[in-house]
Amino acid sequence: MKSIFKFLSTKYISYLLKKGDKYIAVKESRKYHLKALKFAKRYKLIDDYAPIYLSIGVSYHINENYNQTLIALNLAQKYPIDDMSYDLIIPLKLDILFINEKYLEARKLAICSIRESNEKIYETHLVLSEIYLALKNYHKAIIYGKESLKIAYYEQYQEGIEQALHNLIDIYRLIGDYDIALKYYDEIEKFGLSEELPNLLVAKYNLLVTQKRYDEAKTLIPKIEKKLEYEHESFLLHTFLGLTLELFKKQQDKDSFDIYFNKFLSLSINKDNYIEHWLAYSQAGDLYKKLQLNKEAIEYYKQMAYYLEKVRVSTLNRNSLDRVDFFKDKYTYLLEAFLFLYEQLEYNLAFYFLESSKSASLRDIILYDTLNIKDAQGIKEYM
Repeated sequence: MKSIFKFLSTKYISYLLKKGDKYIAVKESRKYHLKALKFAKRYKLIDDYAPIYLSIGVSYHINENYNQTLIALNLAQKYPIDDMSYDLIIPLKLDILFINEKYLEARKLAICSIRESNEKIYETHLVLSEIYLALKNYHKAIIYGKESLKIAYYEQYQEGIEQALHNLIDIYRLIGDYDIALKYYDEIEKFGLSEELPNLLVAKYNLLVTQKRYDEAKTLIPKIEKKLEYEHESFLLHTFLGLTLELFKKQQDKDSFDIYFNKFLSLSINKDNYIEHWLAYSQAGDLYKKLQLNKEAIEYYKQMAYYLEKVRVSTLNRNSLDRVDFFKDKYTYLLEAFLFLYEQLEYNLAFYFLESSKSASLRDIILYDTLNIKDAQGIKEYM
């Protein structure tokens, strides 16, 4: 009779937990979870305590009540627990520690949580690598990152290989070792993963541009563009086209720049995104200025000024751009535009950019204290 009662009780508790797990709001889910807990305590069903506390913890985690989540998870671990529940508790705890930037505690938990299976050891090493990366301890991040990749290869765990390679790419990219980062991209391509993940191709493209390997980067453009269009990744495609403008500007490739400039503008989903338009027209103005196509450059700078003013209006008519983060390091764009337009005798537009550069700088620049506002030669020497 006892075995039948235990079987039916477990089924009843499982039913209550499933009912509670269906609700996102804590108030609704808690009604069923607490009912299950009350029933288990009444009949001293200790084996059922862990899954009940785990369900309570998951509910709190979903609702971002992390203190209550940890209390519930810690209670779950006090009682007999199956492997499946254990494998859910540890990632939840690590997630909370990451959110609160408690990286050292996360490291200790990860080390103490290594299980027997290679898959669990792989996951732990990968988490440790990510923790050390967050701590900027790149040497240990690389050690654990390589260990996780080694295990993933041994197990032929394709998703694990992808995650481990991506992690190592991030590490080497951050420490500026782009050649090794690109070698890991080549490894990803051996598995055909980059074809499935266009964001990886975009990241590789960015690395090649950073290294000024423009010809190699350009070979990726049609492939990335086609893949992003196929997957309807409009936001990523728009960002990618913006980066492509920068590449063609650096190469002074006017024909290619014009093609992608028009693509970039036509893809603008949000027609009120004035900052993106400002950047595109400023790049166009800079390119045409370098090519000494001065009339066209002036027209582009006029459009640049138009969208700059739109930014001012959209930020509640502020007199400065000090709250527009995008312009923190962009005052040199504005100064270069000022200098060019001053030399082209476009004085009104020139001084508009000069005044804008002052407000965009977010700091007192010696330039404005020591130079006469009309001293273009002085600014030229400063630049």
